[in-house]
Amino acid sequence: FDDLGALRLLVALSEGPELRRYVEDELGPLLEHDALVKNPLLPTLRTFLDCGGNKARAADALFVQRRTLYHRLERLSEILGLDLTRVDNQQRLQLAVRGHDLLRRPALRRT
Repeated sequence: FDDLGALRLLVALSEGPELRRYVEDELGPLLEHDALVKNPLLPTLRTFLDCGGNKARAADALFVQRRTLYHRLERLSEILGLDLTRVDNQQRLQLAVRGHDLLRRPALRRT
């Protein structure tokens, strides 16, 4: 548990409804979109955030051309209603994506 660092906060929040509400507030439109399409965008968002918002690194990590990534990021921005170039938006989405991952893997939750 101590090795989780800042994720300890998310683990604590996952024990109640707060984390689920936060994830829904931040990612709800994207999760709804992804449930209806063949090519979901959450993996693109996750990779973009994991690359610190660096588009060149994200495109390489996703094995796509930058133009393809730019199109996906534009679509993500439309769906989420957020400017993905802003660091504060990247931070809040990073927390939401990590929270979403945590909620989907109950084995990682503290009992």
